[in-house]
Amino acid sequence: MADHVVMLISFVGCDLKQNVVWANKKQLAKGFPVTTMDHIAHVLNRIAIADPQSIKNTSHSVVTFWPTGQEVADLYSKINGKPAQVQDFTSKDREELRADKEAFGLPKVGYRDHWENGDWEYESGGKVYDKTYSGPGIEEVARRYA
Repeated sequence: MADHVVMLISFVGCDLKQNVVWANKKQLAKGFPVTTMDHIAHVLNRIAIADPQSIKNTSHSVVTFWPTGQEVADLYSKINGKPAQVQDFTSKDREELRADKEAFGLPKVGYRDHWENGDWEYESGGKVYDKTYSGPGIEEVARRYA
């Protein structure tokens, strides 16, 4: 279940096992979306049993946690028992990553740009944004994979 959470956080350059957060100053201060599979399953179940008319022509987004880069670094430090290594994500890094097709560089850069600018669209365009998560906290989820 949380393998996908760990994979996504690694996708943006935050590796729990390596105790590394790759983020620039703006990303350290801004949050990025993290969604757990159990939260998605909960929402999908609710949608599946809903009256079809109530969900007709709707779009949904599900975000479980919104940690800042610094909160992720602090979390990794706590879990690993030593300070996380924060590596600056520079404009040179951005261009190199963008050119790396084998590592899905372009989507990673797009995601990082949203993170840096704080311009996520999870509540735009009439999307139903689910805020009902009541499962384990981000630390408990992360500790499963430490």
